[in-house]
Amino acid sequence: MYKLAFALPFLFALLLVNPAYAVEVTGVVQIMDQNNKVIVKKNITFEEGDNIYDITKNNFDVTETNGMITGINGLVEKPTENIHWAAFIDGKFVEISPDDVELYANNILTWALRDLDKQEIMK
Repeated sequence: MYKLAFALPFLFALLLVNPAYAVEVTGVVQIMDQNNKVIVKKNITFEEGDNIYDITKNNFDVTETNGMITGINGLVEKPTENIHWAAFIDGKFVEISPDDVELYANNILTWALRDLDKQEIMK
């Protein structure tokens, strides 16, 4: 009985940290140009709670500069024209770093190029 009581917490801890128990879910990622034209729309599978930065890098051809996404599938920012990437989840602007934002089942992640001189970034 003593051995069982000693082993139970250890077994429980293994269940908590074992990645085999991660929940795989599906969602949608779409890439839009600065004219709001959808360039790519893709159903993806990921582990619930993965961040949008990793999800994007794992599912698209991403270019970066200093840890910032500057291009997705060949569509690139134009800093001299103040056109930059903005992320939205279910239509809501992501105001924090993409590696701090988690995606969950059935979410729609949109990456859109936005001209900061001509339109509000949050649209």
